[in-house]
Amino acid sequence: GHQVFSTDVLLAQLQDQTEQHYVLKGDIITKPQDYISVVSDCYKVFRNHGCAMTVQEIADELWFIPYDKIYQSLAQCDDCINIGQSTWMLVEHFPFTQEDANRVREAIQRELLVREYLVNTDILSILRKQLPDIAENLTPWDTSAVFNLLRYYLGKAFSFTRAIVAPVGK
Repeated sequence: GHQVFSTDVLLAQLQDQTEQHYVLKGDIITKPQDYISVVSDCYKVFRNHGCAMTVQEIADELWFIPYDKIYQSLAQCDDCINIGQSTWMLVEHFPFTQEDANRVREAIQRELLVREYLVNTDILSILRKQLPDIAENLTPWDTSAVFNLLRYYLGKAFSFTRAIVAPVGK
């Protein structure tokens, strides 16, 4: 029956009504024993759907989490790959394995023997020539999605900066 004008007022009301069963952790009101993770909530949504999703689709399911908090959490999550246009996908949902990554690493290493760096648009053409089976599996995704996927798998083997792939340290 009250209007709530701030989280402090809401928290005070919750604590008063529920005998201190809620606490404020950062900017989240929760039960004291609960572990809070926006990323784990996003993982649950991704795993339930098993496919790429826009931030808005995730936010619609996680209506209790602000859109900006979801976007920020996805951007900081290693296992969530930005595939463009505010759309994200769990790395485990790509048709790409560690074995594929190892083959791509070797192909990129060969290319970097004759070139100082690669631009993200070079990667798909290299894959089409040297690893057509992998290139075919990645055709549904654009160059930035493939670049971000390779950064996940090969980020320690190469330097991925903006749209450039170079040897580490260059």
